[in-house]
Amino acid sequence: MKGAGSKNWIWDSTNEEWVKQAGTAEGAMSIHAIVEELNDIEDVNVPAPGDGEGLVWDAGTSKWIAAAVGVTAHKDTHDPQDGSDPLDTAAPVKVGEANATGTSHSLARADHVHEKHHAKYTDAEAKAQAEGAKLDAHAAPDDTTTNDATAALHGLMPKASVTKLAGIDTGADVTGDNAPQAHAASHDFLGSDEGSFHQGLITGSRLFLFDGNGHDDAALWTKNTNGTGSITPGIMNTVLATGATNGSDATFRTTAGGWGLSTRYVKWELVGISQTNCDIWIWVSRTDGAQAPVNTEQYAGFLTTNGRLWCYSSDGAVNEATDTGLDDVDGTFVIKIATTAAYFWLNGVLLATHETRVPTNTNHYVKCRIDNTAAADKSCRIVNICHA
Repeated sequence: MKGAGSKNWIWDSTNEEWVKQAGTAEGAMSIHAIVEELNDIEDVNVPAPGDGEGLVWDAGTSKWIAAAVGVTAHKDTHDPQDGSDPLDTAAPVKVGEANATGTSHSLARADHVHEKHHAKYTDAEAKAQAEGAKLDAHAAPDDTTTNDATAALHGLMPKASVTKLAGIDTGADVTGDNAPQAHAASHDFLGSDEGSFHQGLITGSRLFLFDGNGHDDAALWTKNTNGTGSITPGIMNTVLATGATNGSDATFRTTAGGWGLSTRYVKWELVGISQTNCDIWIWVSRTDGAQAPVNTEQYAGFLTTNGRLWCYSSDGAVNEATDTGLDDVDGTFVIKIATTAAYFWLNGVLLATHETRVPTNTNHYVKCRIDNTAAADKSCRIVNICHA
């Protein structure tokens, strides 16, 4: 049946009657399918959807499936202990050089534990800085300058000292079979442990010279003064003074000669010899007398003039002089005369060697003299004179 408003007749089995169904002019009909469940559609798999879920395509099954449209509370799924989607965790690092947010993809649990000595260094640089004392191990440090210095600060014994102690036998002492090592030579003149104020004493008005070879206490001393000069002997404190009158002097000398210097030396310990406006001589001479040395006598000695120290010697004809370049010096003065040279030491340092004008090295007098060159009281103090 054709025409505008054509109707198709179809059977209604429920009501058992024919009913009209509208169609097009050409008799075509529109069919509207009705399903009760989405799951009835062939490519949909949603047998029991939940509240808030929607259809999403599952490429694995090539079907539409139900899935939550929004994000719901699900923290427990990420529990690192028993969650269905646990987060990664790892042990914490040790203490570092500075604070940092870190770059790890793992989290540290709330009850994580640091080792007891977590600040102990492990890298080579920090270990080197902390190794000096080694207090944790209660051990002496390695035998290096830096570490030994650190050990001393902590009251520890350097390795070198430990080695020395380890070399001493149990029960050893310095008596009997373990006598002290012989070291007398170390106390000689220019020795490594040179003794001071040895082999000479001043007592009363007499200075004894000890040489261990017969010159016991037989050498008496003669005192000579001019103007306002004076000599005051004392134990390690014999004072020679000029007084205030210009041109005054004081000379302290052995009464007898006979002092040889070929294998021995004469040593003076003097204080206060560096002064202006005065000359101070300390010397040995083959000529007796209290006068200052002159070229015509054979002598060797030190002169300080206005504080400058000189070394002099003469062979009885012409003198030889050395300006030491030293000013304002006190201490230990030593003279020795060999066959071909005269030697001059100050405080253990050889200042001059005279090889041109050398006096004969036997039968000398030992002398000390002070002169002022202005109207001023000048003085020096003899602490010790010895011949050894």
